[in-house]
Amino acid sequence: MSDNDFIEPDVQPSTIKATSKPSELQFVAPEPFNQASSFLTTFPIPELQTQERPFSGGNTLDESVWTTLHRDASTIFDKTLSILWPLRLQRVFRELSQSDDTIEPDVSDDTIRKVRDWDLWGPLVINLAFSLIISYLQKANPDDGDVFSSAFTLIWAAVSVLAVNVMLMTGGLGFLQSVSLLSYTFFPIVFGGGFCLLIKWKWLRLIVMAIVWAWGFLCSWLVLRIVAIEKHRVALMVAPVGLVWGIFAWYCVIVN
Repeated sequence: MSDNDFIEPDVQPSTIKATSKPSELQFVAPEPFNQASSFLTTFPIPELQTQERPFSGGNTLDESVWTTLHRDASTIFDKTLSILWPLRLQRVFRELSQSDDTIEPDVSDDTIRKVRDWDLWGPLVINLAFSLIISYLQKANPDDGDVFSSAFTLIWAAVSVLAVNVMLMTGGLGFLQSVSLLSYTFFPIVFGGGFCLLIKWKWLRLIVMAIVWAWGFLCSWLVLRIVAIEKHRVALMVAPVGLVWGIFAWYCVIVN
């Protein structure tokens, strides 16, 4: 018998055999947090229905080109008639023979509204028309392109200088409003220049241009008299206009 027979082990060996494998751990990813869906769930937003509307006259971006041209042409025609209509001049003459203050209730409000609603399409058409007339009257000149550009520039320069004078004298019109007004009163000169294309006799041209000059000068005086704040300055505004319109009218008479 040896000493090893009396040594007892501290830990008894395990006699139990593992009969099953440890269970495998399964990782499940959490669902992502949708902030938008959570907000919509908490605060529901009502459904908004949109519908395309047809053109109603306020917004001009969705209108056709024909509608735009028709509206601009109607505006130019109406403004030309409101300033140069002879029947209105006859009514003004009748009222002038009675009293100086009877014009205001009938035509002043409508005239002031249309003058302040300025545009540059009408002045551009009038300027182009007169430049073409001058170029055709100067058809004997080989430099027709220079004549057209010179006439076009000269008319705009003259109207701009007159507009500055009117703007400073009236006190109630802006620069572009004055340009628009003066260009429409220049229309009789353009009208007479068109007749000069058909008339070869200078004495007959002189009669026609004298009539249209008086027409344009009278229209300028009547309109500026209504829109001017300082009534005593009307002569200072109209005199340069009559002088410049007279120069253009005389040029239509003497040109070959």
